[in-house]
Amino acid sequence: NPKSLFGLNLGAEPTMEHEYPTFPTDIPAPEDCDSIIDIIDDLLDHAPSAKLRDQVKRTLTIPVEMRVVGEHVNLMDPNPPKLLPRRRVWMRVNKIDAPGLNECCAAYFSDHFLLVTALMPHGIYFPSPKLGVVASLDHAMWFHSPFKADEWMLYDTYSPRLSDSRGLAIGHMFSAKTKKLCVTSVQEGLLRLARPSVTRTALSIWMRVNYNFDKLKATLFGNRDSASTPQQKEQNNSAVSTLPAIPSSLSSLPTLVKDTVSTSTSNTAKTK
Repeated sequence: NPKSLFGLNLGAEPTMEHEYPTFPTDIPAPEDCDSIIDIIDDLLDHAPSAKLRDQVKRTLTIPVEMRVVGEHVNLMDPNPPKLLPRRRVWMRVNKIDAPGLNECCAAYFSDHFLLVTALMPHGIYFPSPKLGVVASLDHAMWFHSPFKADEWMLYDTYSPRLSDSRGLAIGHMFSAKTKKLCVTSVQEGLLRLARPSVTRTALSIWMRVNYNFDKLKATLFGNRDSASTPQQKEQNNSAVSTLPAIPSSLSSLPTLVKDTVSTSTSNTAKTK
């Protein structure tokens, strides 16, 4: 005889809902923000070797578009400003249609810009020769509402605490379409200052030289792209091209010092 093994009663009950923080309304649209690719592309002009430029470009070849909200810090600045530990970035991926990939993309998004937000009040930005160790210790995520990762998502990150080389950062992802809070992520990590070394000192000098050279060009000729006529642009480009280039001995300083240190270490090991 058939027996009842399981019974279930379902009923609708009143629920409560709130959302905080809410979608910020004081930010520019993604189209009005600078692309991360363009920002790093400009920095690659200062790379000490073609090999390094190729490596960075391969790393940037990902189907993700990221745009920084507001002014971004010049990574070549040897002494960048100390800012509040908050950063906002627009993100989206190329078209996706497989189930489950939206959450996977959000997990990928969440690891960008989150932990290093804790460095902003100290005038340190990633990457930097001042940093010795950056490592994630734990990383958790909560998914609150449906979203599509191939539509613009606003990633709003901030850091409430950094002490004893351990930083804590919190990020909220909002859908630009629904204005809803979709994902919350929390990350704790190790952020340790670097010990002084010849290579890091050389890299700092190289960054300072390039940064001051760029400031000199901007002071003398301004923004070449802002010229009102093609003739003015051509004149500005010609004037900038007549500036003396950074000496090759300085532009390759980090590589030279690294090679020197490696050779010295090798010879010492052989002697022993």
